[in-house]
Amino acid sequence: MKLARYWWERTILFLEVDPATPFAADEKLYLQLIPADDSEAPEPFAVDNCARISDTVMSVRFLMGVANDPVPAGTYRALVQRDGAFTPVDVSEIGIPLLSLDNKRSDVFLYIRAECYYAAVPVDRDGELAFKVTSKAAPGHKPSAHYSNKAEIAENHRLLIHNYKAGLLISFFNFFKKTCRVNPKKILFTSDSRANLSGNMEPLYKRMQERGITDNYKVVFSFKEDAVHRRSLWSLINLHYHLATSKLIFCDDYQSMLYRLNYRPEQRQIQLWHACGHFKTVGLGRIGTLAAVSPFNISHRTYTDVIVASDSDVPIYGEAFGIPDNRVKPLGIPRHDWLLDKDWQAEKKKTFQETFPNADGKRVVVFAPTFRGEGRRTAYYDYDLLQPERLAQFCREHNLFFIFKMHPFVLQEPPIPAGCDDVFANGTPIREINDILPSTDILITDYSSVVYEASLLGIPTLYYAFDKEEYISERDFYESYDDFVSGKIVYTFDELLDAIANEDFELERLQDFVRKNFKHIDGHACDRIIDETILKA
Repeated sequence: MKLARYWWERTILFLEVDPATPFAADEKLYLQLIPADDSEAPEPFAVDNCARISDTVMSVRFLMGVANDPVPAGTYRALVQRDGAFTPVDVSEIGIPLLSLDNKRSDVFLYIRAECYYAAVPVDRDGELAFKVTSKAAPGHKPSAHYSNKAEIAENHRLLIHNYKAGLLISFFNFFKKTCRVNPKKILFTSDSRANLSGNMEPLYKRMQERGITDNYKVVFSFKEDAVHRRSLWSLINLHYHLATSKLIFCDDYQSMLYRLNYRPEQRQIQLWHACGHFKTVGLGRIGTLAAVSPFNISHRTYTDVIVASDSDVPIYGEAFGIPDNRVKPLGIPRHDWLLDKDWQAEKKKTFQETFPNADGKRVVVFAPTFRGEGRRTAYYDYDLLQPERLAQFCREHNLFFIFKMHPFVLQEPPIPAGCDDVFANGTPIREINDILPSTDILITDYSSVVYEASLLGIPTLYYAFDKEEYISERDFYESYDDFVSGKIVYTFDELLDAIANEDFELERLQDFVRKNFKHIDGHACDRIIDETILKA
């Protein structure tokens, strides 16, 4: 087999072969360890999670190459199996560059941090493809015995408490696992970022009630006020009891306590991820950016099912969460069932009018950017970029009502000057942005996944991307930002106001955006999820 070219995209290796030697339908890449001494080489092993993209292109996931774990350190021959025999991959005609990196593709997979690293480097071994893998996993984050300042003392104290609590909770889980059986008719809904049943969980649960599912199942809930507050010890113990005894576990966000536990084979953990689509990079998909996570990170790997909106989401979420692609299922997003329902829209419009009476007779502009910063502890937004006094005058001149809907991580109040209640309002306390989208005439965002919901309702969208290049270096996107978006991109406040005044939204982008990002637009996502995860369990 002759290799025509190869490249890495984030954590995924792509191999393209000569059309004269195409890949078979179930083709796999095999690796054979080359011993460091003169001992006999072990038998080749098939790399898990290979996928045939076309007759000539295969994708290979080194980070999930051996029982869903990274391929271990060593130098390996690359082989394919043809006619019952292993055959090397010929690279004599293309050569192997030493190192060539750009923003999207590279010749090597490389992750380096002070505490750990992982590198997979293709090499030319006498005209045959081989890989040199080097790695060092980070040890558990343990408190240091040496303190240099108050901040370090505080951090080490926090880690001591965290490690003690984590070990205690794992012990509770193991106790419940040993002494209690899994209830085959028990379903747990849990989240660490919402105080009650909402988001994707609420429409799914309501549909379960409508179909009589809840009459035959015991459904329990375990929520936390928000991402900032902490659970009580009793809440943590109660959660771990339910985690040990529930057949089905539905979650909707990152939840650190879920990933350290050794579940029983019959249990299923279903992720109803809160954000639709694959806009900005997530999890292991951030490799190559300043926000990269370790390839050895255990987060998200326990999911048995991840629910997404489209076929194009499948490899993205598989990579991001470090799970096989067959666990990612494009069944549709539960909350979209309500979003597409005309009666639900009418109810939300009525509630909107009652909540924002000053919006009556005006066009509603919703400003919903994502946060800046590394996470909830450092999240912020630079409100000075909006020039509030000037924006208020602009709204009066153009009969607009401007609603600030900030990310939950951003704790600073929006800059609403005194006397501007006629054109400004703070919608941030409203937990679900979907509740105000039916009343929205114009959406302003930047890198938020709210654009998916807005596109389903045909809402004109402006992308205020004043810091696009900086955001790309820190977080990045799965596709070219300029090509991906569903509306017009503006980079300055003047451009933003001009686009609104001239109604220049580039609406021609909307139809292609919707076609690409949604497999089902029929209002039956909840039914498909119930059929696939509950009734088949």
